[in-house]
Formats: sequence, structure tokens, C-alpha cells
Amino acid sequence: MLSVTKFALYEVSSFEQQTLWPGPLGTSTSGTLGTLDEMIKEVYVMKGGYKETEKYWDKVFKQEDLYDPFEKLSYSEIEEAIQWLCKDSDFILDFGCGNGKVLNRCLNYKVKKVYGIDLSEQAINIAKKVVNNNQLQDKCNYLYGGIDLLKKVNDNTYDGVILFNIIDNLKPNDAKFVLKEIYRILKSKGKIILKLNPYFNPNELEKDNNFKKIKKDFYKERSGLYFWNISNKQIKKIIASYYKICKYKEIEFKDYNMINRVYYLKKP
Repeated sequence: MLSVTKFALYEVSSFEQQTLWPGPLGTSTSGTLGTLDEMIKEVYVMKGGYKETEKYWDKVFKQEDLYDPFEKLSYSEIEEAIQWLCKDSDFILDFGCGNGKVLNRCLNYKVKKVYGIDLSEQAINIAKKVVNNNQLQDKCNYLYGGIDLLKKVNDNTYDGVILFNIIDNLKPNDAKFVLKEIYRILKSKGKIILKLNPYFNPNELEKDNNFKKIKKDFYKERSGLYFWNISNKQIKKIIASYYKICKYKEIEFKDYNMINRVYYLKKP
């Protein structure tokens, strides 16, 4: 039986007058500084059917414990990727950050501030509790939301972006839009770590009752998650329009008996 899960080694308290974006770059397209209250009113509840995805991850993260943000990740390959991303970087964004476990590791590599977005309110709850428990409020900002929040970020804002098992769990058009938006908000020479689920033989997926085919290469799991079964050839064709591939690596997640594909990308 096949299964696709998000291997991001991953309290919404009252909404304070914080902003998601760093420094003077944090003005919205209207020219005014966006607060969490303002953003939450326009949050992208992932139109057209991401409610089941949100429900799935809320259930997963409701059972997750807090963690030590200063402890190294259990997979050295991920730790190395984060190191590469953080070198000469000040501001890092993780879109689909889960509970912030990977993103918070960036603070150990001298970045000034990290910003996380996730559609799971439970995941954001954990991230905020970890931040508060470790007095990291001035270095971290986590927000419950989705794609519309990216639209509010100014051009050339971030030095690095983490995209862990998010692109292939979105609808293809949404995934392509995210890659385009990330290009816009990434600074020149900015870097991305893009991690994808494995590519499966389509015949296997179509025989598996856990996957319902929506259209070519795009499925919905019984769990409610979407899965874009995107090949390396396909993803390379898409990212070639925006980014240079600096490195490609496959990482074995023994606990899940699965390999993930990792692309080190750089904006020209």
C-alpha cells in the first residue's frame, strides 16, 4: 500500500500587532503595513478544496509534542541542506512550515529572522509555543494561512525559502503559482531547498485504492491529501524558467521506507 506523507521534520494566541515580513520591506501592495489581524481576514483558505488537507494535518499535529529548536535534525542530509540555505542569509521563509522544526534550525546558523506559513492551525500552535518557551519571539514569526499571504510580500524580500513536501501536495496550478511567487519575493541570488515526495509508477497508483485519480499525474488520497505525481523531468522543466539547479540529492527516510528528492535551487 502506497502512502504519501509530508516529511517536514516538523498557540494561536491573540493576534498581536506583528508583521510577517521583515523590516521596511513589510508593506503590502496597498502600501500599508499589514498586521496579522488584517491578513487573517483575507487568509487563503486554499480555495476550492484544501479543507480536508487542513483537517488531516490538524489531526496529525494535535498529537505532536513540543521540541527543542536547538537540537540537530535527525537526518544529517536535511541539516546540511539547511546550512547551505542559511549561509550568507538574513531572512528565511518556510512555506508549509508545519510545526517549525526545520525552520527554527535556521536560527542556529546565524540568520536574523525566520518566517513560517502553514494551513494547519495546530501546527502553528506548536511553533508559537516553542518560540515562546525558548524566548525566540524577536527572531521568529509564524502565521496560519496559505497562498494569499505570499501575494502580500514585497518583491526581493527573502534570502532563502524552504519548500518541503508542499509543491507536490498542492493542485498543479497552485504549485506553479507558488513557485512563481517565491521567485518574485526571493532576492537576487536567493536560495531554495525544494523537497519532493518520490515519483511513483502511475500504474501502481491507479491500482491502489488509497488513491483516486483526478487527472493525469494528479490524485487525491483517501486521507484527503492531494498528490501531484511529478517526475524529475517535469519539475526540472518547470523550475528551469526561474531557477538554477545547484544540486540534486535523494534522501532515504528509513522510518517511512521512502525516498525524498531534494533540489538545491538558486535565483539568478
